[in-house]
Amino acid sequence: MVGIDDWAWRKGYGSYGTIIIDLERHEVLDVMQDRTADGTANWFRNHPEVEVVSRDRCGLYAKGAREGAPQAKQCADRFHILQNLRQAVENQLNHLWNQGQEITTEEGDNGPAQVVRGALRAAKFSLVKRLQAEGANATEIWRRTGVGMRAISQWMNLEALPERKRMAPRRNNPALFHEQLKAAWDAGRTHGRRLHAEIKDLGYTGSFSHLARYLSMWRNTGNVPPAADMMIPESVPVFPSGPAVPPIQGAALCMKPHGMLTARQAQTVEFYKRSSEAFAKMRALAASFRGILRGRDATKLDRWLNKAQETGFTHIRKFVKTVRRDIDAIRNAITEPWSNGPVEAHINKLKTLKRAMYGRCGTELLRARMIPL
Repeated sequence: MVGIDDWAWRKGYGSYGTIIIDLERHEVLDVMQDRTADGTANWFRNHPEVEVVSRDRCGLYAKGAREGAPQAKQCADRFHILQNLRQAVENQLNHLWNQGQEITTEEGDNGPAQVVRGALRAAKFSLVKRLQAEGANATEIWRRTGVGMRAISQWMNLEALPERKRMAPRRNNPALFHEQLKAAWDAGRTHGRRLHAEIKDLGYTGSFSHLARYLSMWRNTGNVPPAADMMIPESVPVFPSGPAVPPIQGAALCMKPHGMLTARQAQTVEFYKRSSEAFAKMRALAASFRGILRGRDATKLDRWLNKAQETGFTHIRKFVKTVRRDIDAIRNAITEPWSNGPVEAHINKLKTLKRAMYGRCGTELLRARMIPL
């Protein structure tokens, strides 16, 4: 039983090597300077006794193991599988964020309200005010909500969440030159490069691509909005477009089991589930997938893949496609006890040795220090 993974030989230069570990004895079998399917296949041909190969989702190692050790059973690493799913969830949330999809959530006691990315802040404000009305002090509100103490102190003196102040655009924003652009547009001068040259002479410091995006709405609609509508906010508005689930934080919370959530994280997860139907569905998928990996019953995998495919989430469907492409290794990951944990531990040791000997060693010296005699 061996585990295989890559390691950075020359970090920043795209040079990677391969380390192969005996999973039963937790010993290093080989440290190679290349990461190729041919090199992996040659190693396995020289070791026909290998029965199980544990690996990450790297296609090079999958191909090398198939060619060099067709008799061996391949197992995908469970940690890397979950990491792939987490990345798919993050990409899907980021897609929804960029779309500016509206969501429905509860805001205090006023019932459902259509809100967007500022929904979490607005809901926290309502919660702080409700606890304040119940007689809770700032410290108690902080402990129960997780909201920052500075925000709590400010909000306790307010009756309503204030709107953000707006300011005039800066010189790198085409909105500062709205009147000049409108005059040129009305005169028939709509060529982007020429307009860019004109306002650059007036002091514009932004890029042409920024100006092109600014003018795109004029070209698409045929209408030039008034200058007041083109002013940019001083900071991110309370309610900009996008769902109330930040992609990175949402993906991390989506993948985390309920028993491992802190009290503050559990509150955030419940809010996100009420706020976004997409988040609720993806968290349910993630929880069931984690249960399948732990349950050792591979027959449930096909049902999960069909259910995930039917959700219609683009990036989740891409994850399903990659899983089906490597379905045998995924099934073996469910039924077999092997993982790449020992491999990752030895990679950390190898990196420590490599960094301690910068400029004074090569692969042969690293092999001598890593492989037991």
